[in-house]
Amino acid sequence: MSGAADKMAMELLEARKKIVKMLATIVITFAICWAPNQFIFFAYNLGWNLDFRSWYYHVSVLAAFCNSCMNPFIYAFQNGRYRRALHKAVFGKYVCFLKVGAESGEDATPSALSTNLFNQKRNEHQMIDSNKLKEETNFET
Repeated sequence: MSGAADKMAMELLEARKKIVKMLATIVITFAICWAPNQFIFFAYNLGWNLDFRSWYYHVSVLAAFCNSCMNPFIYAFQNGRYRRALHKAVFGKYVCFLKVGAESGEDATPSALSTNLFNQKRNEHQMIDSNKLKEETNFET
């Protein structure tokens, strides 16, 4: 019993280390990306003449915006479960399309599937329009 408990405690410790490492990476990335922008605004509030059309202001805003894009990459590089879930979310639907197309014997590429769906909707609308026309002609007679 003690061996199983020790193994479980070690796995828990390793998981905590991974979480702390990922959190530290996220915090450091956040600080690096937002520091230039916040420094510029701090200097502006102290009376520094800031030109909002200058290159360094635009670079600081771009760095701050890039921070929002970096978190998914950080999660993907440091978390295997996130990587698997992301892969399933991105490629899972495409695989499902291939299975549906393969069973029906039709072309299963995404463009062919969207074309087929478009044609089905167009045919449905044409049928509805022709039914309305029939109703209108029956009503007038």
